[in-house]
Amino acid sequence: QAQSDLTKTDTSQLYKDSKDLSETPPNSKSVDFTSIPKKLDAKFEALDTDSALRPTVIKTGDVWTKRMQQNLLTKMHEVTLTHGMQKKERNKAFDLLDALSRSGSLPIACAELHVFVA
Repeated sequence: QAQSDLTKTDTSQLYKDSKDLSETPPNSKSVDFTSIPKKLDAKFEALDTDSALRPTVIKTGDVWTKRMQQNLLTKMHEVTLTHGMQKKERNKAFDLLDALSRSGSLPIACAELHVFVA
């Protein structure tokens, strides 16, 4: 029962737990994702009576493999990314996000957040 309570997404609860409700009105569809770790910790402390949960650091490898297509008509190919190339690709992704959102002035209506709970 406790696990099913943790996995439910209840945006109204997110707003109730917020200290400053003026930033995000309850009728808004936006959610402050930066507050999720604190809320998870609070739920874990309340529901994990035998202290079986512990924080985990997930470390990625030094070399990554990127699978990509230049356009829709070309075949998929792989590129090996070293640490420097990973940094360059991350910067390119943030530059694209910055350009698409006009430096944050435009909201991003459809986005996904992937969270690992190990």
